[in-house]
Amino acid sequence: NILILHNRDVPGVVGRLGTFLAEHKVNIAGLTLGREKAGGQAVSFFHVDSALDARQLEALRGLQDVTGAQMVRL
Repeated sequence: NILILHNRDVPGVVGRLGTFLAEHKVNIAGLTLGREKAGGQAVSFFHVDSALDARQLEALRGLQDVTGAQMVRL
């Protein structure tokens, strides 16, 4: 299960996401971060133990500075 997160590259986004996942009892197994440039758009790949459902994804998309989120299962 991989959560793909698109966001603005600003401080606090990863922390807010970690808190969000903890509140929903989702454990992070791995994390890869990337960005186009400092302060620009960023993308993160969160390998998680369990997938977020549609309701949780919608709530995640509402977090400050998050511009998109989707789940991928390989």
